[in-house]
Amino acid sequence: MVENVNVNSLMLKAIYPKKYYDDFLSSGVFPNGREISKFEDNEISLEKKDKENYSKTAVVVNSSSYVIGTQEISVRRNVENPPCFSVEITKTSEKKQREHEYSFAENVLTFLCGHGLLYSFDQLLSSDKVLQFVINSKIKYSGNPSEMLQMCLAALVSSLATISLPSLYLQQFAKDDIKISTNDVKFETELCKKFVLNDYPVATSLSLYETEDQNKDSIMIYSTPPSIKEFCSTGIISVVGNKNNIMYLSGGGSEPFDMDKMKKFIHDSFEYQKKFEEQLMEKINKL
Repeated sequence: MVENVNVNSLMLKAIYPKKYYDDFLSSGVFPNGREISKFEDNEISLEKKDKENYSKTAVVVNSSSYVIGTQEISVRRNVENPPCFSVEITKTSEKKQREHEYSFAENVLTFLCGHGLLYSFDQLLSSDKVLQFVINSKIKYSGNPSEMLQMCLAALVSSLATISLPSLYLQQFAKDDIKISTNDVKFETELCKKFVLNDYPVATSLSLYETEDQNKDSIMIYSTPPSIKEFCSTGIISVVGNKNNIMYLSGGGSEPFDMDKMKKFIHDSFEYQKKFEEQLMEKINKL
């Protein structure tokens, strides 16, 4: 009997996917059992590649995406340009993804870093203000394009939170040289300074799903799976931090958005951010 139910369900999904999703979403759950009013949980792990690294690799995984975040840290003279940070997202598989999908996520993450929302640039300077650390964030992503921003931001923040910077100085005779070599840079002390983040934001998403029954209101769903996206009329993406800080908000669609639904979405996003920060701090404290 169970096998017949499963076969009938799969046939319904293949022949009439809208009806298939209607039955689940109207009951308040996705086909995988997650509640439609709950954001998808991520699993975070922090790994150190070798002893000389001043940060750890962050691996973030959920049911359909996998992302690796690393930091390449270098040192240079203290100059204004080029920027002392960069963010690059690449794919980890041969799965085809559109260029604009990477660009969107990269642009948002670059915006967060460039405007000092994630960390302050003052802590990248040596004590004498002569040297400057450069943080190049490398993110490798595999999964659904619709989850790219959420997952890549989690990996970026998780990896940044593990950075410890050495105390360096430039030898006096090299301060006027145009180029500096490795031998010109010395350790001021053996201690490293913890890199401090201003916030631990998360990205969340909301969609309005249109049911078959025109007399029913659209259903509000979180972290919408890509297979359901095509049946949604409106989508919203937000980036929120602690202390009820909204850093980024975008979206739109064919259906007007009820403000009560928006308030609930933002409130739930703040709660999700708290959960993420607690989970990350727990991981870091165990290192």
